[in-house]
Amino acid sequence: MPSTLIETSFDNSELVRQLANWNFEKKLGRVSESNGGYILPDTSMKAPDAAWISHERFNQRYNIDKRTFPYVCPEFIVE
Repeated sequence: MPSTLIETSFDNSELVRQLANWNFEKKLGRVSESNGGYILPDTSMKAPDAAWISHERFNQRYNIDKRTFPYVCPEFIVE
């Protein structure tokens, strides 16, 4: 994909910041930004602008090799 316009980049950064701040306070999972890809049940790979995945789901589905793309769908995404 080509780069986004600067205002879109500002908006995306704010989304990730707010989600990460919430997660930092709650300590319930992990937050990824638009470079984090997830392989979904239909085998498509998606990289949402921001995503949150619980520790429980992440560890249940992705405990073999953390250097690969996870075969898991985050609980929350922003696009």
